[in-house]
Amino acid sequence: MGGLLIAIGNLWLVTYPTENCPEGVCSESAVLVPTLCFGIGQGFFNGTTFNALLYFIQGHNVGSVCGISSGLQNAGLFVTYTVLGSFKDNHTKDGGFYWVTRFSFILALIGCVFAFLIYIMDLREQQIL
Repeated sequence: MGGLLIAIGNLWLVTYPTENCPEGVCSESAVLVPTLCFGIGQGFFNGTTFNALLYFIQGHNVGSVCGISSGLQNAGLFVTYTVLGSFKDNHTKDGGFYWVTRFSFILALIGCVFAFLIYIMDLREQQIL
């Protein structure tokens, strides 16, 4: 659900028409809708990630697994935002945000695909989280 909301937010940024709009009318919804989608999507992700991990581990490993997971997430965020900054700084189309939004959308779609694959695997094993 989180990946889907983030993908919708990025799709909104990419496709929302901002030309020929009176100042203040289109700009509010052009920013508000994706921001809400990103915030709610990230909330779903953060609220479920560690809870889902606890289904796969033994009780005495909780601290280690949550620490490793948090470290990997932070490393992924570091790399992702470094790439996004590079895209923005090295391109001029749409103020540098053309490839930023596309890259974010692709990452969100990849997350949705993985979530769907995990769901299919759970159905096959009859162990739905």
